[in-house]
Amino acid sequence: MDRGHRLDAAHIPVELRLGPVIVVSDGSEGAHAAAMVAGEIVRLTGDQLHLVHGWQLSLVEDVEDLAFAAVPARNRETTEDRAEDVLGQAMRDLEAKGVTVTGAHLLTGSDSEVVAGLAEELDAGLVVVGARGPGRFERLLHGGASRAAVRRTLCPVLVVRDARWPPARVVVGEDGSAASRRAAEVASRIAAHPALDVTHIHVALEEDAARALVEATGDDGLLAVGHHGHGPADGSSLGSVCQRVLEAARGPVLVCHATGPAV
Repeated sequence: MDRGHRLDAAHIPVELRLGPVIVVSDGSEGAHAAAMVAGEIVRLTGDQLHLVHGWQLSLVEDVEDLAFAAVPARNRETTEDRAEDVLGQAMRDLEAKGVTVTGAHLLTGSDSEVVAGLAEELDAGLVVVGARGPGRFERLLHGGASRAAVRRTLCPVLVVRDARWPPARVVVGEDGSAASRRAAEVASRIAAHPALDVTHIHVALEEDAARALVEATGDDGLLAVGHHGHGPADGSSLGSVCQRVLEAARGPVLVCHATGPAV
């Protein structure tokens, strides 16, 4: 990873800081990539870094949203030990890169539930997750019992496909809303680079906005979009665009609500 633009933490301007950064750690390749990217971001911003791992034993409708599939209660200790190992390995990986982990949180519940609760508790400035495949993160944002909890945090979320960071460019899906303006601002902070190319695409003027955004970003750029918290039926241009972008993007995607922790 390129660390040429790292700042000395003692001299990081306050205006670059986001607030605590949370990484979802489940032992997957995507989670490892998320941890590495988050480590690079906190090097730049000077913010605290927290790891969180959600697990539970009961059967649920969507097992993909669990760190481990359901197991008999008698195996609780074994499962919890595995969860602790996952967090421990993630901490060691980050510390080997010289990144300090402020907190490692092993919590009962699905990833989306524990992230929402911890983000609210810490007043987090950013959540970083690794993509596991098409549609998984779209469900975290829009579907299931955890939807209300995730919306309640109003925290920017960065979805990464691999550990490449910083991005070569930033593309912002612009529709004139507060959410898209916030996405542009947060993106400029986490991808700070003196020569970074930033492109604003007005989605209301694009017949196929999601495709235009994805093509402009490529696989080595950061795509930033606003999320209005509604489905495509409400007429908000980035409602459906946000969903399609999360499914089609080849690189990292930043999703921001209109309001949330001060940035």
